[in-house]
Amino acid sequence: MSVLQRTDAALGYVAGFAVTDQVIVALGRTSSRSPAVMVSPDARHFARRATPCELGLHGILAVGDSLWACGESGQLAVSRDQGRRWQLLGTGTERCLCALTLGSDGALWVVGEAGYAARVRGDQPQPIDVGTAASLSSVHAVRDEIVMLGGDGIVRRWRAGQTRAVACGATRPLKALAITRRGTWVVVGDGGFIARSRDGTWYSRIPTGIDVDLEAIGVLPDGTLAIVGDRGQLLVSSDDAQTWRGVANELGLAHLWSIERFGGGVLIGGDGGLIAKLAPPDDATWQGRANTFGSAQIRGRGVAAGPAGGADDVIANDAASTADPDAALARTPPERWSELAWRWIDDGAGHRALLARLAQTRGTELAAIEALGEANDDERAVALPRVAAELSAELEAVLVGSLVRDDQLAGVPASGRGHADRAGGAGRADDDDGDDRDGPPDPARIAAALAMTRRGLLLAPGDGDLQFTHAMLLVDAELAGDLGKADELFAVLGTFTLPVQLQVVTRMGTLGHPRFGEAIERVLAEVVPARNPGSPGGRATCAGGGAAITSLGEIAPELFGELGEAILAHAPSHLARLVPHLPDDAALLAELAAQAVEAHARAAALALFDRLIALPIPGDRGERMIYLRALGQACVQAHAAGAFDAAVRLADRAQPVAYEHPCLYHAAACAYAAVHDHVRAFEQVKLAIEHGYDQVANIETDAALGPLLEWPALKVLLRDWHARRDGN
Repeated sequence: MSVLQRTDAALGYVAGFAVTDQVIVALGRTSSRSPAVMVSPDARHFARRATPCELGLHGILAVGDSLWACGESGQLAVSRDQGRRWQLLGTGTERCLCALTLGSDGALWVVGEAGYAARVRGDQPQPIDVGTAASLSSVHAVRDEIVMLGGDGIVRRWRAGQTRAVACGATRPLKALAITRRGTWVVVGDGGFIARSRDGTWYSRIPTGIDVDLEAIGVLPDGTLAIVGDRGQLLVSSDDAQTWRGVANELGLAHLWSIERFGGGVLIGGDGGLIAKLAPPDDATWQGRANTFGSAQIRGRGVAAGPAGGADDVIANDAASTADPDAALARTPPERWSELAWRWIDDGAGHRALLARLAQTRGTELAAIEALGEANDDERAVALPRVAAELSAELEAVLVGSLVRDDQLAGVPASGRGHADRAGGAGRADDDDGDDRDGPPDPARIAAALAMTRRGLLLAPGDGDLQFTHAMLLVDAELAGDLGKADELFAVLGTFTLPVQLQVVTRMGTLGHPRFGEAIERVLAEVVPARNPGSPGGRATCAGGGAAITSLGEIAPELFGELGEAILAHAPSHLARLVPHLPDDAALLAELAAQAVEAHARAAALALFDRLIALPIPGDRGERMIYLRALGQACVQAHAAGAFDAAVRLADRAQPVAYEHPCLYHAAACAYAAVHDHVRAFEQVKLAIEHGYDQVANIETDAALGPLLEWPALKVLLRDWHARRDGN
């Protein structure tokens, strides 16, 4: 941790950063009337710039050569000269605007208070109804979706005019979202809330033992995640957000508000204009840049060239660097090759010489980039974030150069050229056929890609993304007619990590693979029992008749959820084999039980109900509410399926905590009525009314209560409730 700018009360807190090739721009505010815009060309010295108006600022985004900012009183502004002058746009609202993002279609999005959301094309914001009046604190583009985080703890996913609300277990405002290099969604918010999801649908809360508000999350180039928040809180995770640890720092108890990727690390903004950098000790990003505006000539990620003959600019004065790239590379330390790469943006010979050297030290990275070109769209979507997050500066320059020159690095051996061909557009998998799943895969392309993944696995046999890509290529090969590839897949599947095995089996189900059932049996029969209680990651609980349940802590619940959905869709008779190995996740168990009921997989549904009943009641407020909702959902589903005994057991389990979620009393009343225990059913209705159930009117017409609806005592109870409600 290093401090780039110390605190100054006049600057207020740093709400956000934008990093361009030329400058770092930070904005902040002390109050709605005291905004600040600060610009630095060298990551060491920050100068004040003009603000759009005398109103607080909240969000900033760099788009090409433009800077966009938003803030108080519907403020939306754009600058095209690095923040020297701003143009205000009309947004049609006086509400505070909080965040900005750029959609996959090139449209800018801005969100704010009272559910405000708008798309901006040119200089015209177009309001979008996203179905909520809750404040929207953050907005993100994820593939073709726009994802908004709400002050009500809900994640909203907008696509093609439709909004889907996803509960993640938060009961307080959500603040930020990050997608890890493995494609995992991580959301953070107030009260120390952190939750993760494999696809943004099923979320699992991650316990941290902290209760301060968390404001922002960022992904470092090596895949490490960093979260900042109140009281100087800095948390990091190196295992895809499964566990977190606090990082001691010298920032004191300052409230940390923002985080942004920068070079080999991240920038962090806090109270009083505080700006710090978290990065590896040897990070030298922008180290050679001059403290001046306008005179520095900056290209891509290269350093600024100082005055001619400057002692720090050896590369700029190396006249032989272009004429003899091998000699220039030999004279230049490898950590500064990225500077040469960006100087050679128009020089194919220099990039060819650089690639030849990188093939010896970055073979795995080159193989991963090559594999992207041979993968189908789904596989590329999984692998691309990881490759992009790890892409070195010199390889980025090579890829950009091949596009600028449009030469596809002709003359470079295939092992070092494939990635540039894909970057330049030649040989892309989707150029010829579109989506690979629309027709039979091309056997020649699959064979070439398999050769790459086999080579990659020799170099990095434990790399989960590479394992997954190799497995799916084997599936593609079988679909293309090479039936022996399925046997090859089963032969290697057991050597892959368990998460990868589950991902592969899930994808086979999604594709309707004829050997999907066999794959399920292999993974569950051979791999999961090998990690029974007593082995790392396993633990036993007791449910129903006391059967041992293995819960694999290292597997994300959402992955099991997707596998369960695939089984129900394509091989429902196999679900019962999965149930004992599902994690202790109430929402997952309840949702799968509901799907099992719909699929008429009664035995599996009953087993899932028993798993849910066996769970301990959570102490954490957020987790407790998820549990209560799941319990109520399961009770209703069990009743609807005619599994009245299970519904009664669920109702009994809810009794100690039903007062916290009164709709449980209604569900319990129906369960007891179904087994003709009308006295207990009547008591549940009384309890629902006593604890402020807001759907009492539905009880009057609920046929599931049967003869109880005609009880005089119930009629009197409901009449009195109406009188109190109407003020009589």
